[in-house]
Amino acid sequence: MSDTGLELEQQQKALSQYILPLSQPVVSLDCEVAFNGLEPREKLYAHYLSQACWYGGLAVAAQVPTKFKGCPGSDSDFNLNNFDVL
Repeated sequence: MSDTGLELEQQQKALSQYILPLSQPVVSLDCEVAFNGLEPREKLYAHYLSQACWYGGLAVAAQVPTKFKGCPGSDSDFNLNNFDVL
């Protein structure tokens, strides 16, 4: 195997740690009972914490250097205008 073929194989193996197969099942977590047991103030805290996590993730994704946006597993057409934010 050539050096470039070996490098490509090593890169694909490294990326396979982060990319799930399409056949991977999605599991829904039932947290309704736990959420309903919270006080109203705690529910608001949980809500706004989840909102901060979502928008923080978008902010991080928007700051990824363009040289990484074409990497396998990334969306090279990522654009914050595609999201209904703010």
